Amino acid sequence: MRGLVQGVLPALLIFCVSCSREEAGVVSAASEAYRGEGTFTDWGPKVAANRYLLELGKVDFSAKGEQVFRMAGLPEVRFWIGFFLQGLPPLSADSTDGSNYNQAKIHVLMEDSEGREVLNGKAPFSRWTWSGSMGGTSRFVYLRGDPGQGGCSEFTPVEVEEYLLTIKVEPLQGSVKFAPASLEVRGGGRKVP
Repeated sequence: MRGLVQGVLPALLIFCVSCSREEAGVVSAASEAYRGEGTFTDWGPKVAANRYLLELGKVDFSAKGEQVFRMAGLPEVRFWIGFFLQGLPPLSADSTDGSNYNQAKIHVLMEDSEGREVLNGKAPFSRWTWSGSMGGTSRFVYLRGDPGQGGCSEFTPVEVEEYLLTIKVEPLQGSVKFAPASLEVRGGGRKVP
């Protein structure tokens, strides 16, 4: 009996651990389908918002620059392209992050494999939407607007389509405060229509 328990218990633990890792987003059909640059994570079907996260890397707001990314195999859900900023003062009701940090003109252009515009947003960073939790020191900054119209960083991909994303940053004069920023594509979740 003792030998049976010793043999079955490790097998059960391995089975349970692998189940929980799959549910947690380590392995999923969506993460295996993604092809392109960056790191794609599926946090699992129980996540209310931002189930999918594509991390595309650091963006320097202190120098003029352009970055281009290819991506394909994204799930067909609503996504937002934005910047994740860290190391900011705690968020409060009277925070003025948008007018204090990373002052630049930002241009986000996404095209499909046929060269058709999926989105084309251009605005000073201070006009983007800064979202975060009260007291938190990080923000997700995205360009709000009507999907499919100019001036928006929201899109719904077609899973079989390939996309080319171009990000252009042009610092504005007088910008003295810079927070570390990374480019992210976030979307999906059980509460996201």
